[in-house]
Amino acid sequence: MAAVAGMRTVATTVGKAATGKVAAADKAVPEVYELRTYAIQPAHFPAFMKLTGEKIGLRTAVSPLLMYGATEIGGANEVVHLWKYPSLAERQGVRVALAGAAEWNADYMDVMRPMLAGQTNLTLSPPGWAGPTAEPVAGEPAGAVYELRIRSLQCGMADAWSELLREALPSHPAGDALWANLMATVGPHGESAAVEIWRFDSFEARDDVLACLGQPGVMPPSDEATAWHNAMEDSFLYVEHEATKLILPAPFSPSQ
Repeated sequence: MAAVAGMRTVATTVGKAATGKVAAADKAVPEVYELRTYAIQPAHFPAFMKLTGEKIGLRTAVSPLLMYGATEIGGANEVVHLWKYPSLAERQGVRVALAGAAEWNADYMDVMRPMLAGQTNLTLSPPGWAGPTAEPVAGEPAGAVYELRIRSLQCGMADAWSELLREALPSHPAGDALWANLMATVGPHGESAAVEIWRFDSFEARDDVLACLGQPGVMPPSDEATAWHNAMEDSFLYVEHEATKLILPAPFSPSQ
């Protein structure tokens, strides 16, 4: 079987030989994405964003940042950022390096920590069918909006949901707006969450897509979006809860 693009190969235990020794074989392990959400004390939010913009280079010198933005709707005084690592072991190496980075800690972490009200994070991996994987969008004019959608799934339904999305995505009238499609691996939802990040050039562009998709209980979908609408109606078989946020990228975000 061909390895999925964007994955690295590692040796993993698959069984024991007759002698009792462990046998190893190559197996593809997906790259790791980390979604971090920080709640900021309202009085400190402007200072937090200014400080982060000034010092983010100390952090991105160690590992790549994909997107950093402020929640506009679905949260307040909140930032969301997405990072990428080759593996959890590589991530841990980054955390160790940052813990010993004197300038990063003195100039940023020590100043930033008192501004926080809370933090959450979760790790994610792309599905086996290799959908969009959050490549940075640079050089675009300001005004883009990112829609973060987290679907909490019934236990054991992650594969079924992923297959439903794979089959339905071609029928989405703006399927190319799906910037990242990821599945949770560790975090508040365990392995039972699907994360989508959609990118629209503007709020107006998102409104145009919604007008085509329709809104449950508000307006029906257009003929063009009927197949997608029907697929999402079937999602109740797998999805227990979903939450959305609209995020505006910070000026220093690699993705605009």
